[in-house]
Amino acid sequence: MFKFFRIYNKFILAVGGSLLMIAFLVGSSLQSLVGPSIPVQGTLDGEDITVMDTRHASNQLEILKRYVPQLYIMTQTMLKAENDYDRSLLWYMIQYDAGRLGIGASNAEAFTVLNVIGIDETGVKRIANQMKQQEGVVLDAVKSWVVAEMYSELVLGKGHESVYARLQKFVGTANAYQQMFGQQVGPQYVYQLAALSSEDPYRVSKPLMEHFLQDQNARVGGEAVVIPADLYLEDVAAPSETDLNTLFEKYKNDLPGKSEPFGFGYKIADRVKLEYISIPIDECLKQVTVEEAEAYEFYKKNEANFVERDEQGQPKEGGSIQPYSAVREQLITEMKRNKAFELGQTIAKTALAELQKPLASVKKVNGYYNLGDDYQGEPMRVVADDIFREFKVRPQQFNAQREKWIEVDRVQELPGIGMSFVGGQQNAPFATYVASAKQLDPSETNPLIALYLQENVPSDIMIGFDGSMFIFRLTAAEAAHAPESIDLVKTQVETDAKLQMAFEKLKDERAQWLDLAKQSGLEAVAKQAKVEVKKTGLVPRVEMRSAAGGDQTPEIAGIGKSQLLVDAMYKTARDTGKNGDLKDIAAMDRMGEADVDSKLALVVFRVDDYNLMTESEYIQNASKFIETAGSMNYTLFLSEEPNVISFEMLSERLKWVPERSDEEDMESADQVSDEAEAA
Repeated sequence: MFKFFRIYNKFILAVGGSLLMIAFLVGSSLQSLVGPSIPVQGTLDGEDITVMDTRHASNQLEILKRYVPQLYIMTQTMLKAENDYDRSLLWYMIQYDAGRLGIGASNAEAFTVLNVIGIDETGVKRIANQMKQQEGVVLDAVKSWVVAEMYSELVLGKGHESVYARLQKFVGTANAYQQMFGQQVGPQYVYQLAALSSEDPYRVSKPLMEHFLQDQNARVGGEAVVIPADLYLEDVAAPSETDLNTLFEKYKNDLPGKSEPFGFGYKIADRVKLEYISIPIDECLKQVTVEEAEAYEFYKKNEANFVERDEQGQPKEGGSIQPYSAVREQLITEMKRNKAFELGQTIAKTALAELQKPLASVKKVNGYYNLGDDYQGEPMRVVADDIFREFKVRPQQFNAQREKWIEVDRVQELPGIGMSFVGGQQNAPFATYVASAKQLDPSETNPLIALYLQENVPSDIMIGFDGSMFIFRLTAAEAAHAPESIDLVKTQVETDAKLQMAFEKLKDERAQWLDLAKQSGLEAVAKQAKVEVKKTGLVPRVEMRSAAGGDQTPEIAGIGKSQLLVDAMYKTARDTGKNGDLKDIAAMDRMGEADVDSKLALVVFRVDDYNLMTESEYIQNASKFIETAGSMNYTLFLSEEPNVISFEMLSERLKWVPERSDEEDMESADQVSDEAEAA
C-alpha cells in the first residue's frame, strides 16, 4: 500500500469520527442494554465492556463460521489474534470503532451479500431454524461482516472494488477451484485458496479518498482561551525526592523540548567553549586608500562595464558609456572596499599562521592532530598584538565563551562570527563547522567533517556577510550526554515536577472551566485565567506537509499544534448537526475543551464556523487527487509493516484495559464457545 496513505491513515484511526455524512449509523452499544450485574471484562476507551458484548461478538463469528463459511474465511486475514477470545474481542473492537466512524449496514445490504453466495430469504429462514433463533440474528451477523469489510477498506486504504464485487470474485474463484479439485478437497480448503487468490492488492479505496479530501478541505474555526498550568503552581505541594528522581530518570536521556508529551528533558546537548578573534572590515577600510589616477586608470580599462543602467540596475540595451564623473564616487568606494577585503585576508592568513606554529611538530592521526595533555596553543591575545604592530589594524578578541558553555545549536547567535562561513562558502556555515568537531562525535552526514576541526586547534578562516574575517578555537567540546546526577539539573526538575502536578490539577477542574465558559462566555474564562481570548482562524482536520508525510497536525494561530484540540473542535462542530456559520446556535452548545500537553495547558474553545466539502466539491477535487497521488510516486510499504487492525494495534489505539487475567479470559472464551455450540 502507498506509504503516503499509511501515514495519513493514522489520523483517521486517531480521530474516531468521519466528517462525511454516511447514511447508515450503528446504534447504541449493547452495553447500554444490560444491567449493572453483568460481569465487566475490561474497558475500551474508558467504556465498560461486558461478557454480553464479547459473547455477542463470539456468537456472530460462530454463525459465520458454521452457516456462511465463505464470509468467515474472508474475515480470517483480518482477524489477527492469538486465541478465540482475543478474536472475539477484536471483532467487537472493529464494530465499535466502525460505529464511531459512522460505518453501518442495512438488512438490504446483508441480503445482497447473501444472494451473491447463493443464499436467499428462504435460506436465511432455514439457517435461523437450525440455530433456533430469529432471522434477524443471522442478518445481524452478516451486517457486521459488511461493516468489517467497509472498515478494513477505510483504515487500510484497501480495495478498489465494491464489497459485493470482491465477494463475487471470491465465489467465482472458489467455484473454479472446486471444479479443478472435484471431491478431492473439502469446501473449507477451497474457500481458503479462493481468499488468498482473490486478495486485493493495496490500492486507494473510495472511502480513503473521501476522508482524505474531506480532511484537506474541511475547516473549523472560532475562539479559544489557553489556560496555563502555571495558575495552579501555588496550589500544589513541593514534590518529594522520590518524585524528582523518578522524573529525572524518565527524561534524563531526552533533550529539552524533544520528549512526549510535555517536552521535559535533562540531557545536556552538544556544547562547546570557544574563543575567537575578528579582523573587522571597517578597521581595514581605515588603512586603505584609492588614488584618483588609480581609479581613472581602472575606469578607462573597463569602460564597457560602465554602460547606463535601468531602474533594476541592468545595462540598458544600446545605452551609452557613463562619464567618469558620474561613476567616480561609486567606483572609488568599491575599489576601496575590495582593497580592504584583500588586506583582511592577508591579516587573517598571517594570524592563522601564527596560531598554527605550535602545531608544526605535532603528528596527525587520521587527519586530526595527536595533541598531548601538555599541549599549549599560541594565545590569541599575543597574536592580536602582533597583528596590530604589523598592520595597524586592531583585531577584536572575544573571550566571553572561553570558560562558558554554549550549545552548538546556539552558536549562530554569537556576535559577528555566528553568521560567518568557512572561506565565505554559503554551504559551509559556522554552526555546521562547529558541529563537525571531533569531540562532538559528528554525524557522518556533516559535510564539513573533512576539515578536521578539533579542540585547541585554530579553525579555518571564516568570512562574515560584511567581509570581516574570523578565526576561532574550541577550548572544550562535549557531545550530548545525560547528566551524571540530578544535582546538575535539579532546579529544572523541580520546576517541571511542579508544573506537571499543576497540570493534573488543572485537568481535574476542566468541567468547572467549561461550565464558566458556557455560563459567562470565553471572556470570563480569559479574565479568570489572566490571558486573552484568541481567534483560531479556520483550521483543517489535517495538513499535508509533503509527499514524504511528516507531522500533519495543523497549526492553530496563537496556540500551536495539538491534534487532540483539532479533533475536539471538529467533534463539537459536528455535534451541532449543522454546516456553515454556527453563530445562530446557542454559544453554550458550541463550547468544548481539550488538553494541550505540549503547552501544559487546557484550552476552552467555542466553534463559530464549520465548513465541510460538498458533494460537487468532492467530484471536482477527486480527479485532482488522482493526478496528485499519481505524480507523487509513493513508496510501497513492505509486507512486514504492522497490521493496523490486528488485536495488538487496535487494543493499544482503543485503550483496551482488561479486568481479568488471561486464564480467566480463556475460560470465558471456552464458555462462550460452548454456549454458541448449544445455540
